[in-house]
Amino acid sequence: VPAQNYDVVAVSFDGRRKGLREMIAVSAGAVSFVNVTLEDVTRVFGRVQFDDGRPAANALVAGGAVLARADGNGNFTLDGVPVGRRTISAGLERNPAAGIAFPRLGSQPVDVVAGTDNFVVVKLRPAGRIFGRVRDAVGNPVPRIRVAIPQDGGFFWTETDAEGNYAFENLGLDRYTLSAPSGEVAQTDTSGLIEQIRSGNESEILAAFEEAIRVFTGANDPFLNGSGSQFNPVTWGFTKTEIQFDGQNVPADITFLAPGTIAGTVLNHQGVPIGARVRLTGIGPRANGEPSIIIRGERDSDPATGRFIFPGQALAGPWGVQVATPFYQVVLSQSGTTTAIDPNVTNLVFQFPSVREVNGRLAGRVLFPDGTPAGEDVKVLISFGDLEVRTGTNGVFDTQIAIPAITQEGRSIGYRIEADDANGSGLRGLASVQMTPGITNLVDVRLLSRNSRINVTVRRANGQPAAGAQIDLEHGSFPNEQPQTIFADA
Repeated sequence: VPAQNYDVVAVSFDGRRKGLREMIAVSAGAVSFVNVTLEDVTRVFGRVQFDDGRPAANALVAGGAVLARADGNGNFTLDGVPVGRRTISAGLERNPAAGIAFPRLGSQPVDVVAGTDNFVVVKLRPAGRIFGRVRDAVGNPVPRIRVAIPQDGGFFWTETDAEGNYAFENLGLDRYTLSAPSGEVAQTDTSGLIEQIRSGNESEILAAFEEAIRVFTGANDPFLNGSGSQFNPVTWGFTKTEIQFDGQNVPADITFLAPGTIAGTVLNHQGVPIGARVRLTGIGPRANGEPSIIIRGERDSDPATGRFIFPGQALAGPWGVQVATPFYQVVLSQSGTTTAIDPNVTNLVFQFPSVREVNGRLAGRVLFPDGTPAGEDVKVLISFGDLEVRTGTNGVFDTQIAIPAITQEGRSIGYRIEADDANGSGLRGLASVQMTPGITNLVDVRLLSRNSRINVTVRRANGQPAAGAQIDLEHGSFPNEQPQTIFADA
C-alpha cells in the first residue's frame, strides 16, 4: 500500500463488534504492524412491557450475541452486548390464545457500560389492527383486490383474500382512511429474475438484468414514472376509522359507491343544440387513494342533438358538470348529490347566455382637474388586454364594442381606466368601474393636477437650517413617477 496514514477498522464475524485505530503511519519499504482491539461486551438486564406498563411475557429480545426470551414477567438477560450506544429491540409473536392478535414490536436505545449492571425497559409501541371486508355496490365480497391507506407521497396496501377479507396490523394510534381498489404498485419481487439469470439463454439473461435495473431504480414505480397519476377506477369505495387505544381491533368494511349516469343537453343562446366540451367531476380517489373531488370524465356533446352522457361514471355522492365552448366566454356549471337509491341524473340542460347577457359597453369622459372636458386625442387605456381608445370632441371615449362584464361565476368584472394626455397638457388620470352586462357603463376619468406645491424645511438637531440637505420626493400612488431629488437652499 502507499506510504501514508490509515484508519484501520476490524469487525467481528457476527457484525456486532468493531474496533478502530486511527492515523496509523505506514512507512515506505517496511512492514507495519497494528493491533486492533474489538469493543468489550457485557450483560444487559431489562424488562419488556406494553405501553400501559403490563409485562410482555415471552417476548423475544435482540441486541446481544444471541436472541433472548423474556420470562413471564417480561424480564430478560442479554449476554454479549457490545459497550457503547446500542439499541435493544423486542418483539412479541402473534398468539390469539394469549390475547396477542398481531405481532408487536418495540425498541429502546441504551448506553452500555462495561463492568456494571446495565438495565433497560423496552416498551412495545402502542398499536392496533384494522380489519374488514371489501364488498361491491350490491354487497358481494370482492376477492384479490388491493386495499390502500393513503399517505403523503404514496399509500400502504394489502390484498383481500378469496372472501374479500383484509387486515392491516401494527398501525399506530391515529385516524385512518381506507379505500379500494388502490392504484398500481411497483413490482419488487426479483426471485423470478434471479432464476432467469441463472438458467436462461443470453437474451433472457439480458432481459432479466434490464428488468432488475428498472426495479432497482424505481422506473416501474407508478408514483415515480407518472402512471399512478392516471388512476381513476370505474368502481371504488372508502371508509374512515380510528385506532384509539393500544391493542385495539377495529372493524372497517369497505363498500363500493353505487355507480350512476349523468346526462343532459347543451344549447346555444337561441335554444339550438350545439357541440361543446363537457366535464364531469365527482367523488373519487387521488393517486394515493385519498377521497377527493376529481375529474370522472370528459367528452363533447353531440353537435346535432346537443346530448352528452357519462354512463356509470359518477359514483354516489357529490357531482359537478362544467360545459365550455370557444364561441362563448362563460363556463356553465351545475352540481348536485346522488345516492345509492337515486344514482342517476339524466335531464340536465345547459343553455349559453346571449352576448348581451354577459357583456357590456364602456364609455365616458376625460376631464381636466377643474372639471372641464379634456378635448380630443387623449389616450385611454382599459385593462381588458391591451384595449386602447382615443377621446373625441369634449373628451368623450367609447369602446364601441361590448367587453366581458361578468365572470364565469357570474360576478361583476372591474376595469382600470387610465387616461394620458401626452400630446396636450401632459397630465394623467386614473379611474375604475364595475361592469353591468347589457348596458353602456359610464365613467369619468379626471386628470391629476400638477399645480400642487410642497414646502419642506430641513433643520439640524440644534434647530438651525440644514443648507444643502438632500430631499427625495417619492410618489406613493398613481402615476408612480420616478422619485425627484432637490437640495435645500441656503
